[in-house]
Amino acid sequence: GLVKSGVFGIIIVVVSSYYGYTTKGGAMGVGESARNAVVVSTLTILVANLLISKVLINEKTGTSRKVYSANTSII
Repeated sequence: GLVKSGVFGIIIVVVSSYYGYTTKGGAMGVGESARNAVVVSTLTILVANLLISKVLINEKTGTSRKVYSANTSII
């Protein structure tokens, strides 16, 4: 939980700061930048959530593809 929260927070800060810093055009520009920052942050968080979940699930279970071999030798 803490890893995901930290990554999501960093994504929101970086994206919002970038769009805020590059805003032009007065009040209309601020509105467009805010909208774009929310959209980009949301999509980036969705992708990051997918990737982090896959990494953490593989870490907990070992490898995602386990090979089972049957012992066919007869004593």
